[in-house]
Amino acid sequence: MAQIESVSQQYTQVGVLTFSPVQAFLGGGRKLRDWAVGSWLCHYLTAAIIDRWERDLKGKVLMPLTYNCKLSKWLSNEREYPITEEFWRASLPNVITGLHSQDNWQEIAKSLVREEWQKLVKNLETVTIRPENYRHSINGIGWKTIKRDCDCLWSVYSDSFPLDPSTLPETISQLHQRIDTQKQGRRWNKSWWAGRTSPTDASLSIWHPGMQPIDNPQGKGRWGMPYGELNLWWEKLASSHRKTGIFDSSDRLNSLELIKRLSSLPKIIEPTLEQIWSRKPPLCPWERFPDSSAAAATWIVDGVAANYWNKQISSWQKTFLPKSKASAKWGIDKVDKNDFNYGHPRVLERRNVRDYWKSRFQKFKKIQQNKLAKWDATIPASWDCTIEWTVGWRGDGDDIGSWISEEQFQKLRLDKEQWHLAEDKFTRHRGIHWHPNGYQLYQDCNLARIFNFLTLFQFWNELLIHLSEKEHYGKVIFAGGDDFLVLGGLHDAIPLTSNLYRLWRGEATTITSPTEDEGWVKFEPEQQRYPVPGKFINFSLGIVIAQRRIPQSLWHRGLEKAYKEAKLAGKNRVCLNILFNSNQSFKWICPWSLWTLLMEETQPDTQVNTALNRWEKLLFYIERTKPQANSRTQVKKLLTALLESVGIALNWDNVRRAVRNDGRQEIENWQWWQDWVSIRAFLARQQLKQEQWKSQVFQEAQEVAKS
Repeated sequence: MAQIESVSQQYTQVGVLTFSPVQAFLGGGRKLRDWAVGSWLCHYLTAAIIDRWERDLKGKVLMPLTYNCKLSKWLSNEREYPITEEFWRASLPNVITGLHSQDNWQEIAKSLVREEWQKLVKNLETVTIRPENYRHSINGIGWKTIKRDCDCLWSVYSDSFPLDPSTLPETISQLHQRIDTQKQGRRWNKSWWAGRTSPTDASLSIWHPGMQPIDNPQGKGRWGMPYGELNLWWEKLASSHRKTGIFDSSDRLNSLELIKRLSSLPKIIEPTLEQIWSRKPPLCPWERFPDSSAAAATWIVDGVAANYWNKQISSWQKTFLPKSKASAKWGIDKVDKNDFNYGHPRVLERRNVRDYWKSRFQKFKKIQQNKLAKWDATIPASWDCTIEWTVGWRGDGDDIGSWISEEQFQKLRLDKEQWHLAEDKFTRHRGIHWHPNGYQLYQDCNLARIFNFLTLFQFWNELLIHLSEKEHYGKVIFAGGDDFLVLGGLHDAIPLTSNLYRLWRGEATTITSPTEDEGWVKFEPEQQRYPVPGKFINFSLGIVIAQRRIPQSLWHRGLEKAYKEAKLAGKNRVCLNILFNSNQSFKWICPWSLWTLLMEETQPDTQVNTALNRWEKLLFYIERTKPQANSRTQVKKLLTALLESVGIALNWDNVRRAVRNDGRQEIENWQWWQDWVSIRAFLARQQLKQEQWKSQVFQEAQEVAKS
């Protein structure tokens, strides 16, 4: 009781704030690097707000946890020098909950967000227009537009209740519900921006509804910049950066996209942070961030000899990108740390060649056309498959708010004391000294279980990053709490998805093994025990397989939509969506309970025919056959007969046992099975293309060796 009274005397309110629209901010951009930088800028804004909350307002932030966040340690000037990759990886969400003693909380929350963002943009401008940087190419009217737009970027939602430590979990749950209601009600405080699909595309300025362009013939426009002036500004910018490749000749970014692009330059973002915080940050690695061609081509490392690949890539690079380094890092750990170096595949993307020569010979279109014509005649069409597909994984835990408020314990009839995150199990597995400074406050406020829950996901994210980047050819964009975003290649679409599911549940993966305690695994590289969400906490996953030249904003929206559709379909599911550059797409939503059976264990007999032949024949049959009714009996009978006719073994009893009650609706739907076969046929088609290409390359390499 005395401890609770002490908390009440120190703080009088519990508050929450969030800023939006984060997803719209992330979605605008042209390069994968823009995506990662946008995530980090939101991560930075959260960390800066937390620092102000605790330093200036004398409050205490409860969520998110920051004791393991390298950026937060650096902001608070802790002596521990942060690890570079961890410092520059986004992990903090945009919802902040904590204790304070302020009366006008909503105004304070708005000022915190606005002031920290304006401080970043102002210092970014100062560093950018220094003479040694880009004063002559990026100074001028553009910054007036940029700063005006950044002033009205974020809508801030906040609320605060009087503090009662005895009911704090319930109060926090109510506050989060109120904030979600505000956001879902679209109570925007400022202009809304929607990334590339907005009217601002190529116009630098954010569009304010109802405003007319500044060069409107009627003379009443107030928005943007005159087109001629804007075009000249971009041409100068692209020309000054032709060696770095940071700006393409075709780039016409709006103001917020430009902020992200400038922030991706180490020579800009490092001195910007130093200017704000009076100390040097770790070296920024974003110049080595993978582009789409690198992310898509990772599969060649496991199937093509490095010497042949490098000989071809180096030859084409010297011809079409003579000033670029063929041996440059890909930005993907498993490729860059491979025993053999593989040349970067950027020369295989036509637009890279186009932009390269356009930036050097802007006034000589004939030279540009000749180079592109030569590229068209030189690069074999069969090599397209090496960089054809890129994959994104967007995951999010189900009912996490209900777990934090402890509603799920009652719903599932779980004993809190026997839960795998009970404190005695944490202490037994992680040691008596695992609690960081500040844990006592959580105990005093009846939040010890919430603290353990939040700590769980910090451990989980460590495993997620290791699995994605060390065991697979992935790149983690964001990993914070139960929310994550990973990019990679097509060959990892099924294996990484399966491993993410097993890792979450505590099953065996390439880096972990189960223990006697459910929800705890042994992390083999460190021989250390880690908590994972386990079998009671579910998550939904969205996967988007995007064909080359799909706009990044469309890919981003597809990922956001995919994981939300998995939740709408019943949660505890994975939604796989394929986007073609012909503006076509198709999707399939699968309960996790059926994923392994249908995507890994069910394989066709390929002794006589290829897997593609079997799946396409089954698709042909299934499209022309329909049961009289969508009943389990009818679907089972017809599907079993069709599967047997093409040599694909799928035992219906295994399907029924796997789904139990979750998934009955799917397996009784004929269209659902047709979508599954379509997905398998697509994957088999791409695998066959890759195998044929590898076979062709192997034969060519042998012929070269003989000669």
